[in-house]
Amino acid sequence: MSIAAVNAARSWISESDPDSHHADLWLRNARIVVLPVGHKWCAVKVPSGPGTAAVRAGLNGPAILEPRRFVYFPVPLGTDESWLVPGTDCLGEGNFLGVPGPTFTCGPGVYWLTRPTGSPSGSLSGALVDPDELRAALASPCL
Repeated sequence: MSIAAVNAARSWISESDPDSHHADLWLRNARIVVLPVGHKWCAVKVPSGPGTAAVRAGLNGPAILEPRRFVYFPVPLGTDESWLVPGTDCLGEGNFLGVPGPTFTCGPGVYWLTRPTGSPSGSLSGALVDPDELRAALASPCL
């Protein structure tokens, strides 16, 4: 991963915290930062089997794996108000998520299956997962 890509991912993570300085300090000194969900994005929580299958099938956008448990997909704010996919949950305001530093792409512990590539306030491309694409991927008979 290039330095520019690491910096872009670190910025994406830091901007997701109301106190970006807090998040940046944690990212520079620890493996993980706990971020409030519902500030810049929501997160769809999917069991690890179908979640990793969706990523392998080419779903665009960042994905965090909590090994043998869940995959979390950052999605646009407001998704929690309309998300109705059986066996999944959409986390919104009042929830927190452990987010790994941008260079952690394998265990132990929580890591990125697909790293973020943009700003959470920017376009969906690479920054957030499109909820309609995620819903379609999870409904695919191949999963």
